[in-house]
Amino acid sequence: MNTNPTVVRRILGALAEAGLTHSQMGQGGGALLARPADEITLRDIYHAVEEQPYFPLHRSKPNDACYIGHAIVPVLEDEFERISRQMDHTLAKTTLADIVGRVEACAGYPFTPCEPASTSHLPN
Repeated sequence: MNTNPTVVRRILGALAEAGLTHSQMGQGGGALLARPADEITLRDIYHAVEEQPYFPLHRSKPNDACYIGHAIVPVLEDEFERISRQMDHTLAKTTLADIVGRVEACAGYPFTPCEPASTSHLPN
């Protein structure tokens, strides 16, 4: 994986806490899916491992004395909320099984270029 084992453990812990995985000891053990891959969405996974909203606002509050600074936060909050609803909608339509299928298709030998995902299911 080429990543720190602590990061992997943190992510697996969050996935288990969300009921998406469980651990099994012994031969064939490890981190296993707690339900079928076609019942786990990217939305489930994202919300299990990410505590932040999709688009967090900057930690420093803008200057209220500035007319732009005073107005920017509510405008961005409204826009980020709208975009976040669309993101949730889109992530909920893609399952882990969908991603695994695409990875398997793209990893074939000999190498064949991957086709981009269809975007016909995305809201306008």
